[in-house]
Amino acid sequence: MKTLAYYLLGIFSLCLLNACSDEENPTPEPPPSKGQEEVQKIVEVLKESNPEVSQFVEILEKVNVADLTQDELTVFAVKNKNTASRAAVLDTASIKNHIVKGRYAKEDLTDGSTLTSISNETLYVTRTENDVQINGVKIEGNAIPAGNSYVYVVPEVIPTAEVPLVPLHATTIITKLPTGEALAGVNIEAKDGRGNLLGTFTTNENGEAIIQHQSDTLSYVISKENFSNLHDGFLIAGMDENQ
Repeated sequence: MKTLAYYLLGIFSLCLLNACSDEENPTPEPPPSKGQEEVQKIVEVLKESNPEVSQFVEILEKVNVADLTQDELTVFAVKNKNTASRAAVLDTASIKNHIVKGRYAKEDLTDGSTLTSISNETLYVTRTENDVQINGVKIEGNAIPAGNSYVYVVPEVIPTAEVPLVPLHATTIITKLPTGEALAGVNIEAKDGRGNLLGTFTTNENGEAIIQHQSDTLSYVISKENFSNLHDGFLIAGMDENQ
C-alpha cells in the first residue's frame, strides 16, 4: 500500500511540475502577419492626419487580418459625414470590401479596370479625366501614402456590384466669373435624385466638372473659398433633369 501511495504521489508531483512549467513558459503568440503590420501602419497615419475618417479607423482597428499576407494594399476610407444616411452598413465584415490587394496610385486606376478586395469581392473602376469612381463612389483627392500602401478618402460606403456600373448620364457643370472668365477650383457637392451623395467634384482650368450618374435627376451645391455662393440674396444651387 505504501508503494502505491508513493507512486501516486510521484505522478501528482509530476503533474504539478508540468502545470507550473506551462505557466512559466506559455505558448508564444504567433508573430503578426504582413497584413496586420501594414493595416496598423495605415491606422497610425489616418489617426494622425485624417480625423474626417475616424469612425472608419475605429472599425479598421478591430478587423481580423491575421491571414493577410500582402503588405501592399489600397484602402478606401469612408468619411464620417452623412454616416446616418448611408444605406450600406460599415462593420468589421463589410470594411474588408474597402481594402484592396495591391498598391494602386491614382494613375493606375484606369477606366474599365477591376480591383480585388481582401474579401475577394470585385470592385469596378470608372474614370473620366481625373475623376475616379469605385463601384460608382467617387474618390476624393489624391492618394495618401501609408507604409507600403495607398489610402483614398470616399464620401460613402462602397456598395457591392456584380457587374460594372455604367453611368446613364454625364452632366457637365460650368462655372464662370461675371466677366465670363472660367473659374477653376470650384467644389460641387452633387446628389442623385434619391438624395444619395455622389461626391464632391472640382472644376478644372476651363471651369468645367463632369458628373456621371445613374439617376435622371441631379442636384448640387457649389462653393469656393473666398467666394460667396449667394447672388442677389439667393443661394446658388442647381438641379438638372436629364431625360
